[in-house]
Amino acid sequence: APYARDIPLSDELQQFTYEAAEKYGVNYDLMLAIMQTESQFKNVVSDNGEDIGICQINVINAEWLYTDYGIYNLMDERQNIEACAIILSKLQGQFDSENHVVMAYNLGASKAEKYISSGKITEYTNKVLTAKEVIEKWKY
Repeated sequence: APYARDIPLSDELQQFTYEAAEKYGVNYDLMLAIMQTESQFKNVVSDNGEDIGICQINVINAEWLYTDYGIYNLMDERQNIEACAIILSKLQGQFDSENHVVMAYNLGASKAEKYISSGKITEYTNKVLTAKEVIEKWKY
């Protein structure tokens, strides 16, 4: 299967993630790299309670995700994964490179803009893009 990767995520959730990536026009392996970096593929809430689920969606996004997409439970793995795909898709419309999209996923668009204009790249961005390269090689 095109979505099969040797990662600690069920085949069912890998397939769901692949389909969400296709639906929203985002890179599948990038989504997996975000999951790995954010939560090690675990459905958890951050210590401060502000980042939720396998993709660590920040609660600041909850209202518009519910209003615009009907996503109401960020602890539901499928809704969390779909939220990630939606956010990445929106960021791809705002930023012209994968580096900048990843940075904005982590910092929010306005903070990312400041980093970008100063020519900086975050450690988070490097971590995610390195993870993506590795995950791409784990096809089976």
